[in-house]
Formats: sequence, C-alpha cells, structure tokens
Amino acid sequence: MSSEQSKVIVRRFIHPKGTAMDINWHGSTQINAPVEQVYRYLADFPRHCEWAQTLERMEQIRAGDSTGIGARYLTVERQAMQADRKPYERLTKGMRVKTLCEVRELTPNRRIAWHAHTAPKAIGLYADLDFELAPAADGGTLLTQHLRFHQPPITVFMFKLMFGSNLEAKGNAQWDASLRNIKAILEQAADVEPTEYLESRRAASGATV
Repeated sequence: MSSEQSKVIVRRFIHPKGTAMDINWHGSTQINAPVEQVYRYLADFPRHCEWAQTLERMEQIRAGDSTGIGARYLTVERQAMQADRKPYERLTKGMRVKTLCEVRELTPNRRIAWHAHTAPKAIGLYADLDFELAPAADGGTLLTQHLRFHQPPITVFMFKLMFGSNLEAKGNAQWDASLRNIKAILEQAADVEPTEYLESRRAASGATV
C-alpha cells in the first residue's frame, strides 16, 4: 500500500500590501493498520513531532474539554521547505518559528481537525487542517489529510526570498512526505518511540531521562 494521490490548489489575490495567497491541499494514503490504531496515534498531538516535516516541539498550554476539544498547544517549527525528514529524525535545519494550535474536532475513528496560526497572531498566517479516516475496501485504513493555508503578503514575500520559486511543488512534496512518515510508523508497528528519539526529546525539554 502506498501514497495514492495528492493535489494542491493555489489562489493568489491582490491585497493593499501586496499579493496574498490561499493554498488548498489534500493527500491520501492507505495504511495497513486498523482505523482505531491510526486514529489513536494521530489524535495524540505531541506525537505529530514524530512524522511532520517541520514540527520540532509541541507543548500543551491549555487542556481541552472531556473529549480533548479546545486543547491548545504551543509549537516550535523549523521550515526549510524540506521533504526529506524521516520518521523520528531530529530536525537540524530551517527557520525556527512558533505557532499556536487548537483542537477543533475529535470524532473517534473518523475525523481529527485543528486550527493553527503564527505567534504572534498579528502576522496573519494561519491554517486549518484535518485528517479523515475510513476503513479501506481491502483492509487497513484510508487516510486523507486536508490543509487550508493562508499566507499574507509579508510571508509570501519572505517565503519567495528564502526558499525560491516552485513553492507549490515544494509544499506538495513536504506534505506528501509527512503522510509517508505516518504510513511508515504505523505499518512498521513503530508507534512506540525509539529510545534514542525519546531521550533526545526529553533532553530538549530539560526533563530528566
């Protein structure tokens, strides 16, 4: 089973301060693991650091309700438009930025949704993301991710300056790579953090190993 399809749609529009951009992306992959296992893994937000191409650290700053909805996380990301980070691999490159994430939906074994924006929020960059899960016809799980990403003129300019042209293709490759990492972790039954990775995370947070 492999990544099946992905698509990115970009809409540019003129803003008084320059050109802004909205990006809509979706990608799907079939995973040889039960829906319940895939949902449980992806609903554990701090573990997104294990597979996401840019996510270095994720710390809960507010608890959600009894179901987890409303939980907020402060995240540290490193962006270099990279698409080569392997599961659990330590991030060593990229511009470091802070973002805030809020869980918006947790429908067991069906859908996980969250909203993220830069910190401070006034920068104006934000995204709405979700995972949809369904049993695959021949077993396992069909996982689809949607991403709706807004870039104000200042970040459009900065991204072009720092990362060059073909940003749509680079973004598509980056999000596809994250889906491949999820698939690899779950299919290899590697949803238990390797000791070396766990120790590096604890060291980075100042915790005692």
